[in-house]
Amino acid sequence: MDIQTLKAFPKTSFEAYEPWGKKREHYTGVSIIDLLNYLDIINSVSHIQVIAANDYKIPIKLQDLKQFEYILAYMIDGVILKGKKEFTKKGSIIIAINFDKN
Repeated sequence: MDIQTLKAFPKTSFEAYEPWGKKREHYTGVSIIDLLNYLDIINSVSHIQVIAANDYKIPIKLQDLKQFEYILAYMIDGVILKGKKEFTKKGSIIIAINFDKN
């Protein structure tokens, strides 16, 4: 899914502490729960498998998606990730987790 497709969905934003960078950041993107509802699979899955551009794979439990706010973020602190030198390591879409939610 590309950024243009993601931007067609309602935006979700939150500010949260980012434990790896040890700072607070404001994330904007699309709720993964909203995407699962849109695809009409929210009630038929127990987890999703996320695959990064570098082929890194990780399963995320539906329970965790509901407990914390997970989004496919395309913007951090008002800056679109795609093509920005300071975000090169993160890619153009990242999974952001609102660890502050619970």
